[in-house]
Amino acid sequence: MSGGAGLGWAVLFDLGTGVGARAFSPVGDGGRSDAVASGFGALSVLAHAGQGTVKPESMRERPSAVKPVKPPQLKEHDGEVSPFLVSKLLSPDADWDREQLGDVLHWIRQALGLFLGVIWGAVPVTGALWLILFFAVTSGVIYGYYHLILKVDEEEFGGHGSLLQEGLFASFTLFLLAWILVYSLFHF
Repeated sequence: MSGGAGLGWAVLFDLGTGVGARAFSPVGDGGRSDAVASGFGALSVLAHAGQGTVKPESMRERPSAVKPVKPPQLKEHDGEVSPFLVSKLLSPDADWDREQLGDVLHWIRQALGLFLGVIWGAVPVTGALWLILFFAVTSGVIYGYYHLILKVDEEEFGGHGSLLQEGLFASFTLFLLAWILVYSLFHF
């Protein structure tokens, strides 16, 4: 590919019949060509340096038929967009929505699962008692966090069951994985 010229493959499909054709076209105009095969008016391929983008003919006349997805907006406070602050994690006066609190509880439980799995794998413990202790410890920490530290109204977030269950099974899986791997590496 010297001098900006490239070669490109164009694949054209007729959506009505499902028949396709592949054509090789040398590109000499700076790496861009518009290839449309006769009889394949439904789609055209724009080949650029070996990469193609399929565009329906109806979209070629309009600037954009697909609206771009905007990132979620942060809540405004005093007219300014405020980022998520770490200090919010320990503030009982913070305003929480259901998704944010669920995410925080989920990731706290994941960190606990990983930590406890590594510790219990390094200290060679086995048995169902340690599984029960895992559930008791993680549920106690989560309950203490949202009830004693954040002081949220649990009924507003679906009750104790919903909040205590947030991230539980993913955390249990991570806990088992860490526990088994560390135990197997150090003690076999």
